[in-house]
Amino acid sequence: MLRCVVCTVLAIDNAMSDPQGARKLGRASCIVSSVGMLVTIVIGVICAVVIGAYAANCHEYNGVCYKHKKHIFSASDCLNQYNGVYHNSHCYYN
Repeated sequence: MLRCVVCTVLAIDNAMSDPQGARKLGRASCIVSSVGMLVTIVIGVICAVVIGAYAANCHEYNGVCYKHKKHIFSASDCLNQYNGVYHNSHCYYN
């Protein structure tokens, strides 16, 4: 972003003495701005995908997200084998 501002200021300063150079700096400024916006969009999409994938692997119980949910028959097995939380024949654990 700072480069874009510098290019724009240089283009304005050089506009009178070097019109062709000013046009080049103006184009460079637009290109840098466009690339910055594109990078921001790509990073936003990547973050959305990662957050969505994390949410899809979440088995929520009592306001806590657990990675795994398994049907199990006893609370003691859930606690001893998986160090998890037992509720309605399911063991929630990470």
